[in-house]
Amino acid sequence: MQLKIFGRKINFKDIKFVRRIFGAMLAVTAIVLILVFTVTPGSNAKQNYLNAGKYEKGIRIEGIDVGGMTYSEARKVLSEKIIEKITGVSVSICYGTDTWILTTSDFSFTTDLDNVLSDAMMYGRSGTAINNMKVKDDLRENGKDFTVSLIPNTTNLSAKIEEIANEINHDPIEPHMVPDITSSKPAFIYYEGENGKVMDNEDLINEITTKLNNGELNFTVHPELHDKSPALSVEDIKGTVVLRSSFTTDFGSSSTLRETKRVGNITKATGILNGAVVRPGEEFSFNDFIGPRTEAGGWLLAPGIVNGNTYEMQAGGGICQVSTTLYNALLCSGPEMKITVRKHHSWPSSYADKGLDATVSTDGPNLAFINNSEANIYIFAYADTSDYKMKVFIYGAPLPDGVTYKVFGKVDEILQPEEMKIVSEPTWPTGFERVKIKSREGCKATAYRQKYINGEKDGEPEKLYTDTYYAVAGEKHIGTGDASLPKPTLNW
Repeated sequence: MQLKIFGRKINFKDIKFVRRIFGAMLAVTAIVLILVFTVTPGSNAKQNYLNAGKYEKGIRIEGIDVGGMTYSEARKVLSEKIIEKITGVSVSICYGTDTWILTTSDFSFTTDLDNVLSDAMMYGRSGTAINNMKVKDDLRENGKDFTVSLIPNTTNLSAKIEEIANEINHDPIEPHMVPDITSSKPAFIYYEGENGKVMDNEDLINEITTKLNNGELNFTVHPELHDKSPALSVEDIKGTVVLRSSFTTDFGSSSTLRETKRVGNITKATGILNGAVVRPGEEFSFNDFIGPRTEAGGWLLAPGIVNGNTYEMQAGGGICQVSTTLYNALLCSGPEMKITVRKHHSWPSSYADKGLDATVSTDGPNLAFINNSEANIYIFAYADTSDYKMKVFIYGAPLPDGVTYKVFGKVDEILQPEEMKIVSEPTWPTGFERVKIKSREGCKATAYRQKYINGEKDGEPEKLYTDTYYAVAGEKHIGTGDASLPKPTLNW
């Protein structure tokens, strides 16, 4: 049997010829495999290039031709270029008529210079032999550009963007309510909420970093703001404010209480107090809120206690009934209304239980409390001159289900006055006498607050405090002069 190879007939016995033919074929195959399957240089080879190699002709980094340079030479030149590039960064953030400019110090840049230098050094040296030859041919004809990226410190940038956002953003206006002081009974006027505007910080940061990575150094961005809706609706807030307590006193049980100027002062003070709002954690001062009581300020002269033993005419006399009614309403509103300042009268008032009055005076005794609830407290106050009733209503967050409070005072001890003092008046005619200070009993009285659940008493009443109203010793002045002397004109 014969085999024809390259047109020659040979016999299998011709072994030497066959070996030569197949040996040549294997050699060619090996060369091809070496050319095609050359792998990327190992780490040692790469490091050798970085230590002692030079960049191929046509390599440009940041526009600088580094062909023929070593790694260290190129790095020195490019470091200066990058510093120049970084110091030239200026980013304007514009919103409306406002502009914020970010410069290099706001970014705290780092760069990928070392990675770029490494990649550029290995360009045309990390593929197969055939591919490497193609890359070098392309380099000679077209060259190759590399760009160094500026990498901002995201923590610093985020903090700066947050500062800007705090100036731009505005929270939504939640629906709110205000007391309707034109109404003759407690009522509110409701206002719908309004959307707020919020900047998307992450989107803005991404836009800025993308532009920087693309080589833009001076540019302007215009952040978009998104609507932020109120958390609540008017319907939501209507159920959050309810009547917590109320209290009524009477200023018509005697001619003294009904005295026209006294009633005028009560009406005036009530009108000022009506509609007061006390926010959570806020302290309310009666004297500060009502203001000084002076005749020039429109307050009328009416009887008021002075020196703890007599009545005198004073501007604003009678408004202690307003402070006392408020005080009792606050106590009935529960322990969240913390009374911080309160003083009782020198002697008990006829319009409140003993131990439950609260006197006030310009530059003197005051009534104050702190709203320790988690919601606004709204005070409504009315003086009805048709039935002589003084009423205060406290609105706020609901008390626990079914809970109400009542207060009462209990007399523990009666204190008797000392014997009336007699004062001789030799300039008065004998037989003429007047009582300057009326004798009054005193007492010790304890104030209590009783808790109710669904109208039923819950436990024993809470003892609040004990007041002492000291007895007042009377003082009578008796004329001891000649009976023909004229009777004196007195202002007491």
